[in-house]
Amino acid sequence: MPVDQELVSIETADKAVQPGPNLPPALIKKRAAGARSVFYSGSAKFLIVALNAGTGILTARALHPVGRGELAAILLWPQLLAGALALGLPSALTYNIRLRPNKTSSLLMAGLTLGFIVGAIATCAAILLAPYLLRQYRPEVIFVAQCLMPNLIVGIYLLLGRAALEADHNFAQSGLVLITPPSLTLAGLAVLAMIHHLTPFAAGITYILSGIPAVIFLYSQLPFSFRQSFREVVSASRLLLSYGIRSYGIDLCGTLGYYIDQALVVSLLSPEKMGVYVVALSASRVMNVPQQALASVLFPSMVGRSRQEIARLIERSLRIGGTLAICSSMITFLCGRMLLRLVYGRAFAEVGGLLGILTVEAALSGCVSIIAQAFMASNRPGVITKQQILGLSFSLPCLLLLIPRFGVSGAAASILISTGVRFAFAAFSFRKEFSGRLPPLVLNHESYTWLRSRLSKGLATSEA
Repeated sequence: MPVDQELVSIETADKAVQPGPNLPPALIKKRAAGARSVFYSGSAKFLIVALNAGTGILTARALHPVGRGELAAILLWPQLLAGALALGLPSALTYNIRLRPNKTSSLLMAGLTLGFIVGAIATCAAILLAPYLLRQYRPEVIFVAQCLMPNLIVGIYLLLGRAALEADHNFAQSGLVLITPPSLTLAGLAVLAMIHHLTPFAAGITYILSGIPAVIFLYSQLPFSFRQSFREVVSASRLLLSYGIRSYGIDLCGTLGYYIDQALVVSLLSPEKMGVYVVALSASRVMNVPQQALASVLFPSMVGRSRQEIARLIERSLRIGGTLAICSSMITFLCGRMLLRLVYGRAFAEVGGLLGILTVEAALSGCVSIIAQAFMASNRPGVITKQQILGLSFSLPCLLLLIPRFGVSGAAASILISTGVRFAFAAFSFRKEFSGRLPPLVLNHESYTWLRSRLSKGLATSEA
């Protein structure tokens, strides 16, 4: 998801709570709006995690490992392909709308046209390949997955529409669009559970249909019009592709890094193993939320700062994020099996060890995300691309080697190895670029004081 580099920093926005006499009203208003945007974005992420946790618990308890694995197989490929085949268009749309606001309508039309073409081609290819990709599954599961494959076009449209909203600083509406599908999904699954019709197929259809109202609402909020000449659409398409293709590597590597393990587990292991792995993976990602939320506000907070200031902010954030990660890892190792039995049901209680590995991976991944913001804020996104490519170059062979031999534990170990390599590269790059070593991942008094002041002032700003 693109982050607007023109958001003001948290520390600067704090001054908007009690503006000084030397600040013009326009600047005060802009700072307050920037702080609210960060607040809306962070709140939406936390709510998304809560909603996804709710749907995960409901489906795990109702479907058990085999059914949960079949549901994951139905949903995986549209999600993966929507992110992997967006061609960098969301970032290109944000950039060009900010640069050329008078061409917003033609840019939107061009984005939707390109998205539909790519999505339609990918849908046809995925339908043909589904019997091979899902060869471990029942014919009924493969058929439903093929029928629901066009949802990847909806996924691309959601990415494009949210990018257009955020280009205009409409983070509140973007957050609403983000939480609408999981909210409707949770409501639909709850109804199906109450009438005792919650099956993998019914749940899959519920997930797919929940995105359509979000798309309708999304494009009703945008200055979209079909009254565009062919020449305007072609010109806008060239602008989008020119930028999108150059930024596509980051999006592609990020999507593959997020989904490649699930794609291989789906293809190589049984539905029961896939169900166990998906539940453990989603549970571990809950532990990762504070770090990811911290990383999401760091980028706008550091743009325009000196290298020394960036290094200091990264040090504080790593201490805070590292402390949270260590605490979550300890809780998981001590109480993982009990928590899984209590939350997801007895059928998933035996994956406590798997959850421990994935929680450590999520903790390291959160630290990598925090460090990455320093390079993004310093106009060095190429370092992040190299990091993602390096991680993929380790994860893919490890997954292919370890999954057939060790099953889901091999998959978890593979992504832990990949994340460990990315962390080592991030630490080396940070030391080389910012002339500083990474601090111990433990909270100290200075970091605690800073965090407390930022939280109290940020809350006051969001309520202003």
